[in-house]
Amino acid sequence: MKTSKDSLGYAGDLVRDQDPDRFMITLFFDGDVRADLWTLYAFHHEIAKTREVVTDTHIGLIRLQWWRDAIAAMYDGGDVPHHPITEPLADMIKRRGLNREWFDAVIYAREFDLEDVLPGNLPGLINYADFTQTPLMRLALQITGDDVDAPDVAPIAIGWALSGLIRAVPFHAGQSRCFMPGDLMNRAGLSTDALYAGRDLDKLSAIVATVRDQAQSMIQNLSGSSRLARLYHAMASFDLARVAKAQDNVFRAKLAHRGPFFPLLLWRAARK
Repeated sequence: MKTSKDSLGYAGDLVRDQDPDRFMITLFFDGDVRADLWTLYAFHHEIAKTREVVTDTHIGLIRLQWWRDAIAAMYDGGDVPHHPITEPLADMIKRRGLNREWFDAVIYAREFDLEDVLPGNLPGLINYADFTQTPLMRLALQITGDDVDAPDVAPIAIGWALSGLIRAVPFHAGQSRCFMPGDLMNRAGLSTDALYAGRDLDKLSAIVATVRDQAQSMIQNLSGSSRLARLYHAMASFDLARVAKAQDNVFRAKLAHRGPFFPLLLWRAARK
């Protein structure tokens, strides 16, 4: 059985390899805070990847229930099932006094992924971004010791999520998945079949532009009330600006690379 130290190493490696954006953010925190953020984000990766690793909805629901039961055991004093991150996660929950409802909310929100349906409209996409990312950011803010109820938490979390979903359109299309709003897709005359086959991609830019405008409007007058929020804000703002500069063509290869000065931008955000 792995020790807590070994498991924290596992979590750090997992986040570095599978969630490099959040990993980069964690590097601006020290010691136990960084290690606990790795554990939280490793848990999130396990939840978020459910749709990618199961063959049908029922199996996906079973997998999410396994994690729901594991979290319940951590809070209720039951037997915590074995997994490389459950031991450090249970320890972190106890030390930090993390909010159980936010863990449950993160797990519940991922049930939508198993339905393989598009958000019906832009408000639906915003709700998805809110439900999947705001509770996670609040858990992270508990770890960093910052104000979880600050008014900028939800809009920055949503803006971050929308930015990520925009940039992930090519990746999701390769999996025959799409998170762009259904009404915008219909209005543009772009079917999911065409998107997945790489056809009619010129129709996609208008859809992306609408989502990008919404994301930018949510965060443009914010700067972040905590270091964590500032880092999320800086990264989302930078990426949304790059998408706009690319004329909302998310299939442009250059969007995959942020350039050598991006870490400096984050460093400045962290020091404010």
